[in-house]
Amino acid sequence: MSKIFISYVRADSEADTGRLSDTLTRELPDATLFLDARDIVLGTNWKRIVEREIEETAVVLLIMGPDWGLSDAVELELTLAFRSNVSVVPILFRNADIVELTREIPDRVAELRDRHALQINHATWERDTTPLVELLKKIVADPLRARIIIDPPDPERLLAADLSSSNKIALVNYAQDLAECLADEQVYRDAKKAAEHFEEDCRRKREYDSEMSSLWGAYKNIRAAPPILNQIVEAGRKRLEIEQKAREVLRSELPISSLAQFLDDEELLAKLTEMHREFREAVEELKYDGMPVTHPRELKDELVEAIANAKETLINSVISHCERSEAIQYC
Repeated sequence: MSKIFISYVRADSEADTGRLSDTLTRELPDATLFLDARDIVLGTNWKRIVEREIEETAVVLLIMGPDWGLSDAVELELTLAFRSNVSVVPILFRNADIVELTREIPDRVAELRDRHALQINHATWERDTTPLVELLKKIVADPLRARIIIDPPDPERLLAADLSSSNKIALVNYAQDLAECLADEQVYRDAKKAAEHFEEDCRRKREYDSEMSSLWGAYKNIRAAPPILNQIVEAGRKRLEIEQKAREVLRSELPISSLAQFLDDEELLAKLTEMHREFREAVEELKYDGMPVTHPRELKDELVEAIANAKETLINSVISHCERSEAIQYC
């Protein structure tokens, strides 16, 4: 996974690629660079080799000069990378313009247009390549987190994402993003383990659902639990959602009731609402007394602890639900 795949069009940027390869080989002795011109043996099936290499790659560097065009080989490399959610970093040489170069590329690789590109000039080589070298050093040191290092996950974007996907790779990557936001690597480890039998879980669910739908009465609407991988992702997202709500409560005037609503707990709602009211009243009293507007430490600590307990209650309820499901074993 410490492999760096260099994609380029020979007629456009062979010299640029050669110089960059020399720099990276020197600066990244622990990395493995893959270039098709050097590493694909004559007479071999280059498509199979490229597919295997992309699967083992931490990041793809796409070299683009002013005469770059989407060759069959580069299109295959990009398609495989995007399908596997391998990060693609465009590297522009000789004032190449990625907007112009990608204007007419097909939809299956159109994602390239959204990638932030690095411009490298030969006259300022050391200065321009330094950010790339530093980024790749971080990736080589932790290749399994390459995608996150390049594009750190945003909690709000994760919570807004559609989780109906049946794509195993997308779900595992989503779990990795959740693990990063939650600072809980176990979420990602569990997701990778569940992914090993994801297809089998999906098959069993389809068969069970089909069988039940053919029955009469109440049984007709019974459905199997989602695959374990989907359940892990959904549980992680609930945890992230409650953490985000807790942060919002502490930094804004949003209703604190949003925390308790996740648990459908009226007693908890009343308690948190009262604590929040006392907290705000204490702040107002400080204002009227002419004191500096600071948060009453004791009340704030109690509120923070109550929110933490609410979060822990939610997590335990999710785990309890998982343990009651015959289809899940990861909790």
